[in-house]
Order: sequence, then structure tokens, then C-alpha cells
Amino acid sequence: MKLERTIGLTGAIAMVVGSVIGMGAFVLIPIICSKAGTAAWLSITIALVMSVLSVFPLIQLSSALPKAGVGFEYGKTFLSPLYGTVFSWWSIWGGAAGLALVAFGLVKSFKAWLPDGFSLHLAALILVAVFYLVYQFGVRVLTALQVGMTFVMFLALVLYITAAFITYGGTSTFTLPSDSSFLMAIIVSFNISLGFQIIMEMGEEIKRPEKNIPLALAIGALVVLSLYLLTAIAYTGAVGIENLIHTPDLILTVAPVLPDWAIMFIRVGVVCAGLTCFNGAAIAIPREIYAQSRAEVMPEAFSRIHKNGNPQNAITLFFVLVFALFLTGDVLDRTGVLTYFFGESVIEFYGYMTIMGIMLLTMGICFCAWRLPRTMPEAYQKAYIHFSPAVLHLLIVGATLTSLFLLALVSTKWLIPLLYIFITGTVILLYKIFVPTKRN
Repeated sequence: MKLERTIGLTGAIAMVVGSVIGMGAFVLIPIICSKAGTAAWLSITIALVMSVLSVFPLIQLSSALPKAGVGFEYGKTFLSPLYGTVFSWWSIWGGAAGLALVAFGLVKSFKAWLPDGFSLHLAALILVAVFYLVYQFGVRVLTALQVGMTFVMFLALVLYITAAFITYGGTSTFTLPSDSSFLMAIIVSFNISLGFQIIMEMGEEIKRPEKNIPLALAIGALVVLSLYLLTAIAYTGAVGIENLIHTPDLILTVAPVLPDWAIMFIRVGVVCAGLTCFNGAAIAIPREIYAQSRAEVMPEAFSRIHKNGNPQNAITLFFVLVFALFLTGDVLDRTGVLTYFFGESVIEFYGYMTIMGIMLLTMGICFCAWRLPRTMPEAYQKAYIHFSPAVLHLLIVGATLTSLFLLALVSTKWLIPLLYIFITGTVILLYKIFVPTKRN
């Protein structure tokens, strides 16, 4: 069986919006505002624009060659199977960390409902295990679920924004950065600006991908930017400049002015926000494992398509990796390692892991996009989205510089690059041992 094209433009837009926003609007915007103050609007805009620009080389590639598992497929096509395998595992671990970030953030938001002393890592792991059961259903069901949850999340954010503006709108202000903490706000803002790449992983399952992928990205980016800016402005007005440093819970800022049913609906929106990001990553990232298996880099079992339309074995392996990441995070947390690097904000560990994985992948993809016009001129010329070589190269340089900037910032927490050096070295070693020489 092959992957089927079952996702239309609406599903693709929901995949983009849900995958990018996730828990960010509810959980991380208070942190961004605490670091940037009333300049939060600027940190979010910078991060989102840079994130979107970094995707343009991938847009060109996916418009010319829509594939499932783009990290592996493009690395293999334009460089070698080894490079494709390394790119793919950067994507897989970055995606696994992103899923862990969402799950951990979600259980942290409902910490008050958990027994005293109950491990948040264990609670997040249980959540992931329960959600895995949903993936026994087909892509059509999961896409419909994504559309529905994204709509609920959208309504919840609109409800919050409306209530905050009506009550506190007169106190909202806009300023420029005033100190170095603004740079940290940009880093956190990138955590709520990642996820656009996920739609590329679904190139073989989207109807008319050469057209619908760029449209979904453009529409999705406008929706995300609008919701983020309005939420940040509403939050700063509701909290007050002097209280931003204490990062009050976003939902509680409107609790005094909304009825109980409205607060409960917003909390349901929080759950849906987390699950949309969760759902998007869990659908898309296992396609990297599928692509490796299809090329015989991994065992054939991971390329089998279940009757529900999913590469179920690949999804199972991806969830196992998420479990392993949680167990690692729990050990590092209990031993004080995460506290040493990230203080009390353990959630930043998963965020930094996500950024490094995606930025490393982006740099690899940029190199592939640079080679596209010469390596596959016919596919390049026929692409629905066609940047001239000069524009494409300019976009690639911009995306590369953005990635290097972020990698430099993330590397200040040297635990993160150390982990990725270990991952990369392990992938290369296993590839050399287990993949036949003829494919090296």
C-alpha cells in the first residue's frame, strides 16, 4: 500500500495553524511578556517572520518535489543517503522534543489537578501513551480531528482576546526593547513560531500539494501572527506592566470578568491547542521513519502502511522515542542537571531541543535547495512556486543566517548541542555498520 492523498486545503491550513500555535499562545506568551514587557509584540513578530522566511527554501523544494519525509528524501536526492539519514534524525528528535514540550506544558497547565508530588514527566508520559491510542484511526479521522480542535482553539483565543480588550484594552501599550532580556524573549518566541515545516512532511498525502502547501503556509502564517499579537497585547493590558515579571496565568487574568462556562471553554481550548500541535507532529514526523524504511535504510517493517492509511509501525517507533526523551528528561531533572541549565523552567529544555533539531534540519534543507536548479532543472522550472535563482539564493542565505543565529543562542546552554552531537555521531555510526556499502 502507498500513502493516499486525503488532505485538502482546509486540513492543510488546520495542520499549519494547530502545529504552530499549540500550547504557545496559552503557556509561553506569559513567559515572553515577562521577558520583553510591552515589547513582546516585536519579539513575536521578529521570531515569526524569521521562522516563515526560513521555510521558503523548503517551499521551493516541496513545490518542485512533494515528498513524505522531506529531511531524508531531499538529503538523499541532493547529497547522499547518509546525509538524508542524518537530516531525518535531526527532524525526528526535534519533532519528538516538540511533542514532549506540548505534553509537558499541557500537564503543567493542569498541575493543580494532579496529586501533590506527582511527577510532571510521568503525567506527560501517561498523556502521550493515551494519545497513542488515537493513532489507531486513519489519516482522514486524524485530519478531521485536527480541523475540529483547531477551530475550538481559535474560538477560545478569540473569547480571551475579546474579554481582555473590552475590560483592559485602554491599558495596553506598545514599546521598543529596553534591555538584553529581549533576546531571551526572541528565543522563547521561536518556540511558538516553529511547526511550519510539518506540512512539508505530508507532501504525498495532500491533494494538489504543489499549490495547497504554499497556500496553507501563507494563510496559516497570517492567522498565527494575528492571534499571537492580539493575545500578547490583551495579556499585557490585563496583567499590567508592573506585574508581567510574575507571569500570571493567562486564563486567570480574565476569570473575574467571564462566567464559569466561558473560563471552562477557554480551558478546553488549551487542551485542544496542545493536542493540535501534538496531533500535527505525531502525524507528520513518523513519515521520516517511513521514508528511511522505504529506501531500505531502516527495516522494511517501518514502511508498511496499515489499513487505516498510517505507517503504524513508524508511528509506534516515534512514540517510543518520545517516551525515551521523557525518561531522559526526568532523570536529568531529578539529578539537578536541568535545574543547572534552565533554572525552574524545565519546559525550556524541550523547547531548546526542538529549536536545535529544526534549525539543523533547515540548514541541511537550505543546502539541498541551493542545488535544486542545477541538479533537477526540469522539476525546478515546472514548480507551482518558482523563485528565480537569485531570489532563491537570497532566501537560502537569509534562512541559513537565521538558523545560525538561533543555533548560537541555543548553544549557550551547551547541554543541547552536546546531545545533538551524540545523536549525530550515533546515527552515522549505526548507518556505517548496518546499511550496505552500495547505498553509502
